[in-house]
Amino acid sequence: MKIIFLIISSLFIILNPFYLIYSQSWKFLGGPTGRTINDVIFTKSGRILCSDDQSVYYSDDNGISWKESISARRFSGVHSFTLRINGEIIAIATHNIIKSTDNGVSWFVTSNQSYLHYYGVRIYESPTDSALYFVKDKSLYKSTDGGFIWNIIWK
Repeated sequence: MKIIFLIISSLFIILNPFYLIYSQSWKFLGGPTGRTINDVIFTKSGRILCSDDQSVYYSDDNGISWKESISARRFSGVHSFTLRINGEIIAIATHNIIKSTDNGVSWFVTSNQSYLHYYGVRIYESPTDSALYFVKDKSLYKSTDGGFIWNIIWK
């Protein structure tokens, strides 16, 4: 009887982690359907921002409901976000670098970069001096004024 108990106990211990892994599932929380999400970030206030080829969407209730940023529509797609140390959000949009200073509700152009027309470009912020960087076509660009002027520093 002890052997059967030990075998059953051993099987339970061995198989239990697999049960926990495979019993978890994803749940659709809402938002625009039928679109491909390009990027997602979480702000310090708990807001979730998602972008697609048409606009930027945000949620303040962990994804239960979503609102569209009307001002982001004009950029024909937002491809990537960067949350800055100062709370601003910088994004790569089609042909523009855009910025939000109100947690993603409204957006304005900081720099017209006509060569930014495809995916894969991300902006990074230096943790030491808040300079912004991005790489495109083997060149490294840097901005020291919040994304308004960009200089090639490596080609």
